[in-house]
Amino acid sequence: MININIILSPDKDIIDDFTYYQNSIILGSASTSNLVISDPDLDREHLLLEAKDTGLFCKNVQEGKFYISNGKKISGGKIHYPGDQITIGKTKIKIINFAKTDNNFKNKLRKCYEEIDIMNPEIQQVLTELEMELIRIVGNLNVSK
Repeated sequence: MININIILSPDKDIIDDFTYYQNSIILGSASTSNLVISDPDLDREHLLLEAKDTGLFCKNVQEGKFYISNGKKISGGKIHYPGDQITIGKTKIKIINFAKTDNNFKNKLRKCYEEIDIMNPEIQQVLTELEMELIRIVGNLNVSK
């Protein structure tokens, strides 16, 4: 999970809090970015944010580029923490929170689903419908404010 706040940007429509329920996201101007920012100074895929056990790792996607971290120019990658501020182009971002998603939990949940499917196919159908609804909700959260 990655939670950031866009504080300042030429793209006024994105000045808000954004929460992504995944371990990594890409910020940039391309529609393939997780957060699309209309900032003329941004690359199509500009900055990678990745939740790790040690902090939120941020790095330029393109070689030779830089971003500003708490007022200092960073040309590679750096670990960040809640409250840190990052500037890419003319867009200023504040890190609110992050947490690395436990993929082992997903595997355990999948195994439980398989066991339920063997025991009771009707319960499995209900769980499948709930899972699809959750995926739809999370998908909407990942692309909306």
